[in-house]
Amino acid sequence: MKYYIYVKGEKIPVSEEIYKSYWQVVNHQNYVNRKMIANGVRNFSSFDKAEFNFDELLVDERVDVERIVVTKMIIEKLNEALLTLSDLEFSIIKAIYFEDYSIRQVAKEQELSASSVFRLRNKVLSYLKKFIEK
Repeated sequence: MKYYIYVKGEKIPVSEEIYKSYWQVVNHQNYVNRKMIANGVRNFSSFDKAEFNFDELLVDERVDVERIVVTKMIIEKLNEALLTLSDLEFSIIKAIYFEDYSIRQVAKEQELSASSVFRLRNKVLSYLKKFIEK
């Protein structure tokens, strides 16, 4: 059996494999088009520029981009500041804020008094705040 497909109105003989692949793609595209029509979906290219303001379409007002950028900048500065801490200061901050240890647990682990860990934590937090605000 011979298989043909039409390209620009011209009948071209093809193998069975190409014929089936071609019709698989055509049938899939027709299926997608039927689904789009049934669900009221329009192609982006079908919008008339006069009837539609593309600026409103592209802006997502639910996302505060400025806040995201500021937060990322603060996190970068915080990472820089954490690298400047001594080993003891870093281990205390890491244990309290990243590993959820209490001040007493950190004091016991570091063999320090709870009040000295508390003072050291406050000193480091003050330093980090000043570093970030620069």
